[in-house]
Amino acid sequence: MPGKRTRKDTLTGGSGDVKPQQITIIHSSGGPNEFTVSPVLLPISKISAGKDRATIIELLKVEFIYPLQNFGDFSTVDMAYLTTSTSRVDGDVATTSEMVVDAGSTRSMAVSFHNRYGSIIGGQSAAVSEELDHIYDLTDGNGNGLLVATDFIYFVTANVGGTGSISAVVKILYRLFEANLTEYIGILQSQI
Repeated sequence: MPGKRTRKDTLTGGSGDVKPQQITIIHSSGGPNEFTVSPVLLPISKISAGKDRATIIELLKVEFIYPLQNFGDFSTVDMAYLTTSTSRVDGDVATTSEMVVDAGSTRSMAVSFHNRYGSIIGGQSAAVSEELDHIYDLTDGNGNGLLVATDFIYFVTANVGGTGSISAVVKILYRLFEANLTEYIGILQSQI
């Protein structure tokens, strides 16, 4: 029995863009106990895909990388996440309760927490060197990703309990998706 043919828009809404592309953002926080926000302009054409269609971004995977660092801090919590809308600005005071509020937002996606604990042995602090890599698959079982209709997404980091800034890299795997205007407007309204 011959294989079932699928329409080209099964995964991509008609864009035919089945080959993912990647955005890489390198980000450093301003200092301890504060939020840092990096707006990221999404690479989508402002030209309409058709009279009743709009081209938007479909997020497939997000990878957060905390580069190799020497940590001497104790009871430190680092956070990095992507969101379609934020009220945070650079320098806002970060607390763990504020981090939880941000993580629970319906507009936040791919939230990464990193807890570090140091120790004191014989009056000396033990520093830890480590590199972390958190990967989030945003697709469902059929390969459909998370649709984003906004012009920007925001890469937000925060550090609580540290003595310096943190560095993080995010790699976003995406493809283009053509949505009908009703779907586009609904997604946009839910993300701003």
